[in-house]
Amino acid sequence: GSGLWARCQDCKMPKVIYYDRLQENQIFVAGDGAAEDPVVSQIYTVDCKPGEALGDSGCRTSVGGRAWHRALQTAMRSHGREPRQVVRDELFKFGAGPVVKSECSWLYPVGFKKKERLIQIAEVPGLCPGLISSNDMGELAIGFQFDKKVMTVGGKESPMCYTHSGHPKLDLLDYGDDDPAGVWETQRS
Repeated sequence: GSGLWARCQDCKMPKVIYYDRLQENQIFVAGDGAAEDPVVSQIYTVDCKPGEALGDSGCRTSVGGRAWHRALQTAMRSHGREPRQVVRDELFKFGAGPVVKSECSWLYPVGFKKKERLIQIAEVPGLCPGLISSNDMGELAIGFQFDKKVMTVGGKESPMCYTHSGHPKLDLLDYGDDDPAGVWETQRS
């Protein structure tokens, strides 16, 4: 089965994982102790494949969890691209959860709609999909039109694509024919 994350309802400990063959988006959560069987509740999880990220208009700095970063780095290397680590301390707060400290970021040569750009994405411990900030989406000239289910990039419309969990996704590995080393030189100047 697949692993899903939650907060223990009894002790409030974050990031409790439960593996089972339940239906997608369901996990067991601790009940009040009155029933012998655990209660099944709907918990919606975000499912990103390597190279996928979510556009997050509420996010001021792009961020992703450690596992998401490692998967992206492996996928990028298969495309001949090498990310660079940047030492940088930042604090993040996700919804009502605790403050999480990032001790590094990664500078990635992403491929988006056949154009290669550098994006810095902070790394946080734990399970977090790649979240691309409103600033970085602005740099990439990305816009979402949810009523028409289209994404605009540089004024050109294309159908919005979704992750398995139903979130609009951005493909960061859509490279053109450019030289992999070229993006480092172009954006340095």
